[in-house]
Amino acid sequence: MIKKIYKFLILLRGFDDYFYREVDVSSDCTLSELYYIILSSFDMISDKDFSKSKCEYCSTKCNFVNPKTKSFDNLPLKKIGLGLGSRFQMICNCNGTYIFDLQVDDCKLMPLGKSKDYPKIIYGKGKGIFPYATPEEFQKYFDSLKEKGESEIKCSFSNGDLVIWDYKDYDLEADNSRLKRNIEYLKNICLHRDVSLFLNWK
Repeated sequence: MIKKIYKFLILLRGFDDYFYREVDVSSDCTLSELYYIILSSFDMISDKDFSKSKCEYCSTKCNFVNPKTKSFDNLPLKKIGLGLGSRFQMICNCNGTYIFDLQVDDCKLMPLGKSKDYPKIIYGKGKGIFPYATPEEFQKYFDSLKEKGESEIKCSFSNGDLVIWDYKDYDLEADNSRLKRNIEYLKNICLHRDVSLFLNWK
């Protein structure tokens, strides 16, 4: 089967205007790998997000319209009938629930010998998700920042360390240099944890 490149627009539900990514992904990429790509591109790699104690009660569930197969995790994108405008969600249900809305904005043939260059973030907005908070806490922090007209969260730890997180801070080059390394990191963790993966077509 001919390899293709899918350009995904990935939005963080509830924060569409502040956090999103445009990512080129090979059609050989599986749904599980796409999940790792999403989490990596939004910097969701903290130990809190993926500790076993947070994930051991999670279950894996895939909901597609008229599913023809029982397992989707290792299904390549080229085999699920994606086309221009296809839309679905991936839901990270670990340490709380984050919903990512995906849309295929472009689909083109993979240039010969270029598969090693993918995935690649084409454009992004907003720093990755604040890793030291649950989704509910994250929402409160973010609402508070918007009310104050600020963009920084300062978090103090019991040992005296201070973490400063600015939601507007986004570095495309740095994100791409970390992407593949972070995907491997997430893959290794997810393979040894019961991390929930939810997939829903729109």
